[in-house]
Amino acid sequence: FTYHSFLARVKIDHKPKVKNTKLNNYSVVKNPNYEKAVLFTNMGIYEYADKEIVVLEEKAVSDDQFIIVSQLYNRAGNIYKSVNLLEKIDKPAALPYKYPQPYSDEVFRFSNKYGHDVLLVYSLIREESRYNKDAVSSSNARGLMQLISGTANDSAREVGIQHYNFNKLFEPEVNVELGSFYLRKVLDRYNGEIPLGLASYNAGPNRVAEWVDTIGYFKFDEFIEKIPITETRNYVKRILRSYGAYNAVYRN
Repeated sequence: FTYHSFLARVKIDHKPKVKNTKLNNYSVVKNPNYEKAVLFTNMGIYEYADKEIVVLEEKAVSDDQFIIVSQLYNRAGNIYKSVNLLEKIDKPAALPYKYPQPYSDEVFRFSNKYGHDVLLVYSLIREESRYNKDAVSSSNARGLMQLISGTANDSAREVGIQHYNFNKLFEPEVNVELGSFYLRKVLDRYNGEIPLGLASYNAGPNRVAEWVDTIGYFKFDEFIEKIPITETRNYVKRILRSYGAYNAVYRN
């Protein structure tokens, strides 16, 4: 599920499907580490479960074993490790863990409130933070949707969040609401055009307005290729790639 396969889906309205996301071969050795990891996870003692899963990860040698380790990380709430572990594994069984749906209460609620496709919001979160609610970037963007101070302050004021401060961006409920609000704001500025909205989310709406004036906006794939900042161009492509994968796994 690459960026270009997403473009093909859009152009010919082909909707890829994942026929089977179940493992055919459960090849994790039934050892005490596995059994304890499952037990601690079921008991909600995630700190202890994580230690056992780390040992299993160190012993894993096959794709199926890594997928099962990723499942355990997912169940133990360590979504960041769960996703990154499978970055280079393309088996269908890996897809629900490469493209998961954590923080579902917040993401579904605020996607509905601000009129988003929930899978687009998940795609943005995946590429911004890999679902790490404590993520901090080199520019001090924070949380799941990686908001910087000025954008977050303005959005909090417009949304009406009481007693807001910058550290609240580490709270998923606050971060997802402000990120969803801001995404809606930049999408509305460009009549819902997703590539323009995503580029604005990354580089700022005024800069994107300059690009539109300079290079025009005809077909969205052509515009993406002409984005002058490599980081923003690749950012838009990554999110659209994830969006295609999310659609294939959950919708089609």
